[in-house]
Amino acid sequence: MTVEYADDPNKTKKEKRQAKREFKRSQRELNRKSPEAKKNWNALKNSKNVHTIHLNEKNKDGSPI
Repeated sequence: MTVEYADDPNKTKKEKRQAKREFKRSQRELNRKSPEAKKNWNALKNSKNVHTIHLNEKNKDGSPI
């Protein structure tokens, strides 16, 4: 799998790096808690497609989705 992070021109490089770290940490935690999420993530990792991740979306309390 190739992961591409969508570019957000409104964020600094530091904010982008922080968002990527937050995403990776959240994904690892989700994979540990949910076998279904881990199965889906592994299916994406094993595909030959390019997957774009948008890191600038937030839920009601302001935390990343």
